[in-house]
Amino acid sequence: MRTLMKYGLKSCLGLALLCSAPDFAWSSAAATKSRNCKTSVGTLCSSDATMCRKYCELKKIEDCDCNTQTGLCAFHTSEEAQNETDLQKLNHARFVACIEEAGKNELWKKRTTVQWLLLTANQAEQLKPGELNVREAVKVSEKLVRQECIEVLAPKYCEVREITDCKTQAWCARIIPKKGETSDIDVSAADVPAELRAQVEAQLMACIAAYRDPTARKTGHPEYACPTKTPIPWCAINSPSWRDKILWPESADVIKARKDEYNEAVRLAKADGKDEKWIGKNIDFPKTRGQVQAEELEASICAGGSPQRCRANEAEAAQTETGDKGA
Repeated sequence: MRTLMKYGLKSCLGLALLCSAPDFAWSSAAATKSRNCKTSVGTLCSSDATMCRKYCELKKIEDCDCNTQTGLCAFHTSEEAQNETDLQKLNHARFVACIEEAGKNELWKKRTTVQWLLLTANQAEQLKPGELNVREAVKVSEKLVRQECIEVLAPKYCEVREITDCKTQAWCARIIPKKGETSDIDVSAADVPAELRAQVEAQLMACIAAYRDPTARKTGHPEYACPTKTPIPWCAINSPSWRDKILWPESADVIKARKDEYNEAVRLAKADGKDEKWIGKNIDFPKTRGQVQAEELEASICAGGSPQRCRANEAEAAQTETGDKGA
């Protein structure tokens, strides 16, 4: 999977001379991608009968306004902004996926959230042996991924960031809370590291998909661009921020060199008369070290290699959960 790194946009404060031409080119390209992604996500929301109108049907909303500016399909693009409804949360997740996507496959359209899965779950769905329905898959996955967060992910984050007072239990409880637990946690949701939250949420969605679709027979299963459908262990999934900032971080000089390389390519294209649309389609940002590592893992999985195994025994966990439910 090829994804773009996230960079903050620089402000010229009204004075063009305060910003260099390469910085301006970078900001312009990033701003264009953001606008395009918001438009694409909003358009899909307002035109797809399985989204906005399905949301109205499930929530029993009679006046179903799917307007992308003031209606149900309006959403915030900032991570700090509050997206109140399940539909807004889904749109924001797809916007983030669109921003990160470097290819042209529009895989962001398949991005979903736990809230949306539970809202639209069909309890009468036809299941084959080994498959779980949505609610059962969420229950099992939350337990497994929460354990992974406590035992592996949070400690790894603290190790990389050199944090001695690691709030492992508190962070993981905030990301995947148990009923009635968050009231006693000593950190607010805003205190949870963004990289850790993104990683846990990415693995949670992959874990849910793995239990719903263990043989990759359905659509939406998280899989690499392999010649054949290849189920991926949820524990092998890495979010872009976790991959590039925690697992395979790079120095500021390397990041700057990559940015300069991209800006130079944009400058040459503009000098040759190419417009922003052409640049967006034909000039990719140079791969990060993390992207290269991810592609090597992809090749290993597609070739039948053995990526790291998940911490918990998934089959045993699923049997235990469903057995307890039946009792």
